[in-house]
Amino acid sequence: MFLRPVVEARRKAAEGSNYQKPDDMLQWMMESQKKFGQKEDRELARYELAISAAAIHTTTVTITNALYTLAVIPEFVTILRKDVQQALAETNGVFTNSAMQNMKKVDSFLKESSFQRKALKSFALSNGQVIPAGSFIEVPSIGIYTDEEFFPDADKFDPLRFYTMRQEKNEQKTGSKQAEVVSNAQFVSVGQSSLTFGYGRHACPGRFFAVNEIKMILATLLMNYDLMNAAGSRERYPNVVSGPMSFPDPNKTILLRKV
Repeated sequence: MFLRPVVEARRKAAEGSNYQKPDDMLQWMMESQKKFGQKEDRELARYELAISAAAIHTTTVTITNALYTLAVIPEFVTILRKDVQQALAETNGVFTNSAMQNMKKVDSFLKESSFQRKALKSFALSNGQVIPAGSFIEVPSIGIYTDEEFFPDADKFDPLRFYTMRQEKNEQKTGSKQAEVVSNAQFVSVGQSSLTFGYGRHACPGRFFAVNEIKMILATLLMNYDLMNAAGSRERYPNVVSGPMSFPDPNKTILLRKV
């Protein structure tokens, strides 16, 4: 009902001589329909819903977590704002891929602020342990993120941890645990010490788009607002924990003030 008029308008526009084909997910799905002989708009709607279910809540949770954390360290807003300003100054204020890459302190903050698989058939690990079919497999990422061999002062929240690592990259010994961490110090990085977006061939293919989207949202807020908790509280809102999942409490509020 909501998607059909958009699809029909695109198909009609494609008949024009001056038509410029959009470069977005909907267009890719429409072309995929032609390739595989699908004709139902209902299928397009299903694909769009599936993509939305996979992408929207994850971005929202990440941004909310970042804002809840910033609200208790409002003095850090200025540091991140300057990081955004210097990145955009080189691109005349346009959010280009280069500008996103240059927001290194924002990147570090998001990574610091920041998997579940189901076995379809039984298989044996290298140590002989068998994973039964139907079992859910999870990676103990909290154990890695609190490992002092990987992250010194792991229990301390350090917004510039990964920014500092990137600055000191050349000082790390090749092959050391610290060198492995440094090589995966960007928010989009995946590795044995960086599991936010998965690992190996199962790593999230949309993470580059997602990180740029998150940075644009956070950068826009930083450029236009100061933020803090109500009454200036320095205590971060605790996350809601449900089984293996942890997410920000949707019932909390923070204060924004136009700069």
